[in-house]
Amino acid sequence: MTFGDLNYFYLNCKDELRQKIARDFTLKYRKTNDLSQSNAITPEVIEHINHVTNMFRNAVAHNEITYSKVINRGPNLSSVRNILGQYDLRLNSQPGVFELILSLRLVLDQAEYVEIANAIKQLLRDGKEQFNPDTMSNILNSMHFPEEYEFWL
Repeated sequence: MTFGDLNYFYLNCKDELRQKIARDFTLKYRKTNDLSQSNAITPEVIEHINHVTNMFRNAVAHNEITYSKVINRGPNLSSVRNILGQYDLRLNSQPGVFELILSLRLVLDQAEYVEIANAIKQLLRDGKEQFNPDTMSNILNSMHFPEEYEFWL
């Protein structure tokens, strides 16, 4: 089953099943992050995450440049920020790479997310050594990464 198939399947599930899937993701998120409680992951949040992930997956599959990809008319991800408890974080209304990475935090096991986040942080550290500061700043801005991205990831 492809990610597109999975996305289509989820969108066509009955509301009761979508609610159960959302509850399962909420419980998994709380358990793997050792949280006694957090805002619930809703079916709409899963739909938003699927949408953003699918758009980036398609871009990669079609050899598009993805570091600066922005999803026009993308979903509002403020609910993702709220579930993560990162209320002070400003997210762009048109999701980019940074918003995608944060969204994945809700649906991946903590160990998987930490591994991905650490790999990205290392790539960006390496980039700081390879590019001049202005170029690196432009790259980070294109991906919607805030200056203090290491704190948020």
